[in-house]
Amino acid sequence: MTPAQQLQWEQQHRPECSINHQGSAKSMERDAALELWGRSVERHNLRYRTMLSDGDSTAFNAVAAAQPYGPTRPITQLECTNHLPKRMGTALRKASKDGRLGGRGEGRLAKEKCQRLQNYFRSAILNNLEDQRAMEQAIWATFFHVTSTDEDPHHDRCPGGPASWCFFQRARAEGRPPHPHAEHNGTTLSREVSHAVLPIYRRMTNPILLKRVAHGKTQNSNESLHNVKWGHCPKEVFVGKDPVEAATAEAVAKFNGGNFALAQVMDHMSWSSTSAGAARRPGGGGVRSWTDGKRGRISN
Repeated sequence: MTPAQQLQWEQQHRPECSINHQGSAKSMERDAALELWGRSVERHNLRYRTMLSDGDSTAFNAVAAAQPYGPTRPITQLECTNHLPKRMGTALRKASKDGRLGGRGEGRLAKEKCQRLQNYFRSAILNNLEDQRAMEQAIWATFFHVTSTDEDPHHDRCPGGPASWCFFQRARAEGRPPHPHAEHNGTTLSREVSHAVLPIYRRMTNPILLKRVAHGKTQNSNESLHNVKWGHCPKEVFVGKDPVEAATAEAVAKFNGGNFALAQVMDHMSWSSTSAGAARRPGGGGVRSWTDGKRGRISN
């Protein structure tokens, strides 16, 4: 296509073009956040006080810099309690790979051990919500627990009592000598590995970061809504703006009210169950049939 033909096509296409974003895919979330926060007062007469993030601060930094409600009404960033442990696991696996700390030897940082440490980190957060200090202490207790040996135990930070998850503290509460660490501590880290992951634990126990997860909130509801929407309009298939908006509207109605909400929409539009079913069959029109047809052609 020559430049002249390209220009002619753009001029003909522009009136019906549904593009609503100019820029990279990564900037789309940032621009959407700016639009949502910027119009909330005018459209809904409300202000968003917090933003629940998944670790990416791009959107929050943009909204905070824009100050949509003025300098006296700042917005607080919160972290999803599911995503923060995943970040810990990612950091541990990266350290294992980059530092060649993995392997099957005793005290090595294998993948299974990274997952266990991630689970310990998550438990320390969930078991100490609303208590930032206790959360930090619980995280460090897990670190010193897995870096302990028979010759150099560090279990003073572990919870005491006969019901403690720490075998060393249970033995102390029962008045008996503890069993060897090799029998009970399946996540023991060598001195080399413990020194390598110490900066990760220091970074992940930053008081500002832990304060953002003390609320105990997650993005599960958002992920569930997205799953419903992509069921109607799969992400692996390119579609225009109209099918995405239709799939979003149907997903919101179904997510909030189930099939009863969809039945109300059908009644309002004077649709019968027969016509709705025909619209969903391949060749019957509508969002579902179009995307199903595209998906079928791709798989073939």
